[in-house]
Amino acid sequence: MEDQSSAENRYVQRHRPPILDHYGHGLPSTLMLIVFGLLFFLMFFLL
Repeated sequence: MEDQSSAENRYVQRHRPPILDHYGHGLPSTLMLIVFGLLFFLMFFLL
């Protein structure tokens, strides 16, 4: 587990992709859910 994470960190440090590529690469699903939840909450709150 640690080896894989360290390898991923090294890969990310070596290749700094644009934000869209980073999203496409795959952020943690929990972070995505939180972001989408906040966006929907703000939309409903504003409307």
